Amino acid sequence: MPLAFSNLAVVARICHNDQLNPNSSASDRAAARIESHPIPDTVYPAWETAVSRIRNREDLDTFILDLMNTHHVPGLAACIVKNGKMLWTGTYGYANIEEHRPVQKGTLFELASVSKTVTTTALMQLYEAGLFGLDDDINGYLPFAVRNPAHPADAITFRMLLTHTSSIRDNWDLMRYYWGSDSPIPLDEYLWNYLTPQGKYYFPDKNYYTDMRPGTSWHYSNIGIVVAGYLVEAISGVPFDQRCEDHIFTPLGMDETSWFLAGLDPAHIAMPYHWDGSEYVPYGFFGYSDYPAGQLRTSVDQLACFLISYIQQGEYQGARILDSATVDLILTVQLPDLNNSQGLVWFYQNLLGRYLWGHTGGDFGIATRMHFDPSTGIGVITLSNGETQYPLRLIQDRLFEFAENYSGMWKTQKLETLK
Repeated sequence: MPLAFSNLAVVARICHNDQLNPNSSASDRAAARIESHPIPDTVYPAWETAVSRIRNREDLDTFILDLMNTHHVPGLAACIVKNGKMLWTGTYGYANIEEHRPVQKGTLFELASVSKTVTTTALMQLYEAGLFGLDDDINGYLPFAVRNPAHPADAITFRMLLTHTSSIRDNWDLMRYYWGSDSPIPLDEYLWNYLTPQGKYYFPDKNYYTDMRPGTSWHYSNIGIVVAGYLVEAISGVPFDQRCEDHIFTPLGMDETSWFLAGLDPAHIAMPYHWDGSEYVPYGFFGYSDYPAGQLRTSVDQLACFLISYIQQGEYQGARILDSATVDLILTVQLPDLNNSQGLVWFYQNLLGRYLWGHTGGDFGIATRMHFDPSTGIGVITLSNGETQYPLRLIQDRLFEFAENYSGMWKTQKLETLK
């Protein structure tokens, strides 16, 4: 299995200071972490649509490696899940080019916005325990009041947070990256300073959509999901990361999954890369204070356990993380008049002809996808340490098609993880 690409070039420039990368503006950071990467359902070049070529494992490997080479994806881990297990896993390219370390099944990738599905799960576990209602005012559960300053009489609810209709705005000037480390600022301190008039990060017209009442318009909000993560902590009395560890990761056997760099072995983490037109430039690892919106790190095989639990109505290998009714609620379009694809954080979208539930993620040197087809029970995950969704979307489409149309080959070929 070849690991190198024909045009691979590397320069070892890693930013490990504790200041925000001076070459990245707030708009750069917003673009890196945008959730949706629309690709028209148009005709792709013939070599990218030649499904007839993909009849076996070798064809699939060639297809994926060609896309990675053409679109400058340094490393990739992908899997197909079906019938409660991983049907296939593929690993390609490098987790760390400078160290010549290949991607393996256990390589840890930052998930970016795919992390939000875990934050939602942690909060909805408390919902099904009867500790709040989706249409409750969040101020009844927080130690400080959160109100849109232009609409102080309008409550912000749990449902609004989970459907991006809260009117809480991402102010990218305040969503700082800590290069080489986790953020030292606790969730409660960060959000108090960001959301309340007494806070040192409080800029009402930049931190809220003051031209919209809560619940009346859809605007993707990372900070809204951070508030949801902090509510897990405020309601349960347990730190958010520990609550996820105890009630999601441990039951599912996700033993090397963490919200923070601390405690993880850096040698197990995929280095994020940028292709500058001629060479791969490593960013280095980073953290941020709004971590429940995107900072979870895990491997493709561990994330598969989480995805299977949703496909199987909240259960995986005897461990139940959500009741089936709660899963159904999460995977229900909530506000069709505002956004006809929005469930509770999860999205229901027509992607290249399939209606899928899932989420995507993007950040500096990160592109991720996790989706499943409720009509077939097939799920696909693609994780990379590159920055473009385009090849991942095509790979995802081919993996769904492969699982749907060539299931017989799984019985005749021994499909081990690519090394």
